[in-house]
Amino acid sequence: MMKILIMNQHFSDYIGGSELQCDLIAGHLKKYGHEVIYGAINSKGNCYKADYKIIPIKKLSFFLLRQIFKETKPDLVYWRYNKNYLLAAGILCNHYNVKLVFSISTFTDIKKWILIKLPNIKIQGIKRRLRSFARLIKVLFSNLINYTGFFFVDGVVSLREDLLEDIPSVNNKLLKTCIYNSMEIRISGEFKWNKPYVIWVASIKERKNPGQYIKMAEKFIDKKVDFLMVGKIQDSSYSFINDKYNLPGNFFYLGEKQLEEVNSIIKSSLFLISTCSPEGFSNNFIQAWMLGKPTITLFFDPDGLIEKYNIGYLSKTFNNMCTDTNSLIENETVRLEMGNRARRLALELFDPEKNIKKFIEFFEDVLKN
Repeated sequence: MMKILIMNQHFSDYIGGSELQCDLIAGHLKKYGHEVIYGAINSKGNCYKADYKIIPIKKLSFFLLRQIFKETKPDLVYWRYNKNYLLAAGILCNHYNVKLVFSISTFTDIKKWILIKLPNIKIQGIKRRLRSFARLIKVLFSNLINYTGFFFVDGVVSLREDLLEDIPSVNNKLLKTCIYNSMEIRISGEFKWNKPYVIWVASIKERKNPGQYIKMAEKFIDKKVDFLMVGKIQDSSYSFINDKYNLPGNFFYLGEKQLEEVNSIIKSSLFLISTCSPEGFSNNFIQAWMLGKPTITLFFDPDGLIEKYNIGYLSKTFNNMCTDTNSLIENETVRLEMGNRARRLALELFDPEKNIKKFIEFFEDVLKN
């Protein structure tokens, strides 16, 4: 049996895709008899309810990381905290003869340079602009420095097939594999709405392009279909969404919801719409497919699954997205057929029981390598 240290923020503190995945992985590893320790980075509390051991980490540092490695003595570290502190983790794993597996959560995890948008000088002023620029330089160089951590990585798990070829080839002994995200569907009661509706789920910020969804709701103002939005507002420039009087009459913002509530809302919807820019592999796609719902995506089809298996549409343009949305609203037969195919695909690719066996096999290969 393996002793595995998982490093990431914890789902109890931060409702995010990678945190959800790490919680699932930890629970299923424990179920298969492996010893799991979870380093909960940026922890908000001291007590956690979980079947595995959790170490709260208020503020991560090299010295605290060294202390955790010395005390826990893991066989393998599963790092899913992007490239943050990856070089430190690599140096310490090398020193203590511990295997390090890095998990890709977004395509920027394997990029030497990342692009960050500067704030508007007219809005923030010169002094705040300079401080923002200094922070930008710090982030860029921190990213570059931690990119060198790949020299110490023993294995990489990608959440998409198409990212495997872009993984830095700085280590000749590096093992790599693709294991899709998993999802367990738990539902909190039945969600009732007085009209048919479509649903958009994501954190509300610029990269998710929520404005495109609101704009589309205006195009369907005469249809007997509502446009619901779920997610936490993380960018204050979108706070106007809280004011119903500034929005189309068929658009409704439901706020942030727990995972079980989101599943209930998706289950009762016609289908899911995504306007997010390309990043990793959105868990809301998997949620929708598990629940037998097709997906319409404006910019991004992970690994081409939507088009390959005909479980929705990759629209590519706003006008096409409106056409595709109207098509699925009007054609119940096509909608149900797509949903059934999506459900079958989800059970094959995103089932936690199947995927945890892939993780165990890959971890064992890394330890043997």
